[in-house]
Amino acid sequence: CFVLFASIRPMLAYYGGGYLRVSHNIYDESDFSSTHKHLTNVGQNDNKSKTLKQLEDEKKEPKIEAVTSFEDWVPELQRYVTQERPDLFAADSPQRADPMLHIQSQIKHAISTAISAYYESIVKSDEHAENEFAWMGADFIIDENLKVWMTEMQTGPGMGHEEFIAKKNFSRKMVPTMIKLVEEVTNKQLLMLQGQKKAAIKSKRMDMTKNMKSSDFLPLENVGAFDLIATDQYSYRYELMPN
Repeated sequence: CFVLFASIRPMLAYYGGGYLRVSHNIYDESDFSSTHKHLTNVGQNDNKSKTLKQLEDEKKEPKIEAVTSFEDWVPELQRYVTQERPDLFAADSPQRADPMLHIQSQIKHAISTAISAYYESIVKSDEHAENEFAWMGADFIIDENLKVWMTEMQTGPGMGHEEFIAKKNFSRKMVPTMIKLVEEVTNKQLLMLQGQKKAAIKSKRMDMTKNMKSSDFLPLENVGAFDLIATDQYSYRYELMPN
């Protein structure tokens, strides 16, 4: 998943969605004959967890796409919670009605919690610039109870691997919006600074941006599919977080 910091000072952090990595093997804790069997690193998964005959046989059949969109898995999740695991959620619960929303809400909650924990450090890291933006990644694992576990956040998430259709489509959808969103924040900030003396020294301009609040910028028009999850005055919370 991805996070856009459209502004560091003031804090404007947006959840940008993401994609799923799927293993080509069924997860089975009773069989660890191959340590590569359950990896979602497809190169490792394919080449080291199967025999040569299995690999040759699979070349004759359509292959599961290793990287897929969240939307692709909505029907499978609905089948899972209604047929395989009807015990997970009450029949009239919002989690049963939209299990994908349940998953993504947990993801947003986890990311906003991480941002809150490091808020002071993030803002201080920007003290030598008038403002900055950042594009970060976050990795998660979803267990059999549809509980989401964060494994890491990344300051330099990969946007390559264009051979995967889901990643290509995601990049083409999100990057243009990201640019427009950052540009809108920048233009609003410049307008707020217009009334100041042209000869103002940089340190004074920095002090001025420090006094700006997220409420001075919101709402933004070019948010597209981005969801606001953290500001200097707000942190997203999901009320149905599992224990």
